[in-house]
Amino acid sequence: MGSLIGQGIVGIVLPALLALILNGLVLRAALAEGRKWPFIGLIIAGCFAFSYSVLLGGIAFPPREATHWLPFIAVGAVVFGTILQFTSGLGRSVVRLIAAMATAWTVLQLQIFGRWPLPISVEWLVAVTLILFVTSRLIERAGALRNTPTEILLGMALAAGFGGVALFFGGSAVLGQICNTFGLLLAGLTILTFFLPPAQLGPVIPLIYVLVFGSLLLNGSLFSDLPWATAGLFWLAPFGVLIGPPASSGGNRNLRLLLRGLIVLVLVGLAFVALFLISPPHGNEY
Repeated sequence: MGSLIGQGIVGIVLPALLALILNGLVLRAALAEGRKWPFIGLIIAGCFAFSYSVLLGGIAFPPREATHWLPFIAVGAVVFGTILQFTSGLGRSVVRLIAAMATAWTVLQLQIFGRWPLPISVEWLVAVTLILFVTSRLIERAGALRNTPTEILLGMALAAGFGGVALFFGGSAVLGQICNTFGLLLAGLTILTFFLPPAQLGPVIPLIYVLVFGSLLLNGSLFSDLPWATAGLFWLAPFGVLIGPPASSGGNRNLRLLLRGLIVLVLVGLAFVALFLISPPHGNEY
């Protein structure tokens, strides 16, 4: 029991606190707005990789399973997101498409290719790539249009945090812990942007969220017992914060943020209903 508690502190609490401190320093630093997000993304990816290595006993290289790619996906998302930060036009779409396809490939190729007929495997690859591509773009645009990234970050943090609980009940304790850590990293960033609001979100954090959380949900649904309906509702949950006018446009900002969070929690609640109805929780660990 003591070792599990120690592992939880070192693998979950410590990276979350470290990211909170470092991201706070970056947001307060005298840097151009566009240059802060690559540093913040690197901090989140680094803390995520550290948590992964503690919880799973190290980082496997070369990766042999779909879950082994998770820390590399996080770091790769920072690289691609930084390129997006400083590109425009068609180049942005090409870079985003490459990042989405590479992520889809890492999750699907080791398990599905060779087991399913090639046309079905290609259809899966195309479908997952398009979903990741479109979602990252929508979240990036939402963060830009809401005047402050706090709202969409709140939605992402709630989805990832409760998504970890769903993965745990869906039969994967390890994926659940990793996803909970990811949710805490985003929650810390959400709190920081509430008190130190930057102008725009940029593409780095949305890309990290979409690629990492998407990979976690895919692993849970394909190789564990997370129902697809539950995964889909968690995927849609962050967009609940976009209902209504921006929280920063007049009125009580705190009340508006609370209402946005409640909308996300309604979708989260529906996701858990689907989980318990379709796949009763059990204790298998993936």
